[in-house]
Amino acid sequence: RQGRTVTLRLMRDYRSKSHIKVWGIQARNAEQNMALNLLMDPDIDFVTLLGQAGTGKTLMTLAAALTQTIDERRFSEIIMTRATVSVGEDIGFLPGTEEEKMAPWMGALEDNLEVLHGSSSGGDWGRQATMDLIKNRIRVKSMSFMRGRTFLQKFVIIDEAQNLSPKQMKTLITRAGPGTKIVCLGNIAQIDTPYLCGRTLSRMAACRNIDTHPRRTFTACRIRCRSTIGILLSYRTQLKTCFIQHVQSKTLAHNCLTVYAQVSRELRH
Repeated sequence: RQGRTVTLRLMRDYRSKSHIKVWGIQARNAEQNMALNLLMDPDIDFVTLLGQAGTGKTLMTLAAALTQTIDERRFSEIIMTRATVSVGEDIGFLPGTEEEKMAPWMGALEDNLEVLHGSSSGGDWGRQATMDLIKNRIRVKSMSFMRGRTFLQKFVIIDEAQNLSPKQMKTLITRAGPGTKIVCLGNIAQIDTPYLCGRTLSRMAACRNIDTHPRRTFTACRIRCRSTIGILLSYRTQLKTCFIQHVQSKTLAHNCLTVYAQVSRELRH
């Protein structure tokens, strides 16, 4: 459009061929390299990472948050929250404090901390000291008590954002004060809230509302890195979706060949 300018910036190479790491991890593909650059950029306040399960969204975000909080001291602490929507039947009320009630919902946090914790050196004592330091900088908060709060110099991670309504997402984003960075993570294929779908996805609504803001970014992580069985299951689902949507279309063969090519390429890596 007339009057708009484009700024070109060089990115850092966090892939395995370089020696640059973020809390001991490196990017495995171009999408992860782009995501790490956005997560580590101090000039970007709002980042949205969209990707299938196993693409490393939470791991990269947590690594970037720890680096900027503990090493660079850019943020005072990390705040992590998510929608408490269960996949199956609800198990009922949970005892304990707010963080104790949120602990069963934060299994992804514990799993990724184990991965990041395993990359540290210094023996058992050093790793335990590092883990204690990390846990002292991470706060697990429930969305039920977010109204009216203001986060100053915080790194806020909103996990499983696909289960949030636009109203809930707006409430969380508007809690950000000066020096705060918000990262939204999610996968539209894993929406567990009955009244939400891909068209009403809260993260997409947030992206549309601030699409022209220079301090907002959106990245799609498309390549799985967790396991081979995850890759096969994912693309089998994509093939079924292609068949349903294009059963009477000439693009069916092209879509199927594209998916099979992606599977072959990722399995080789």
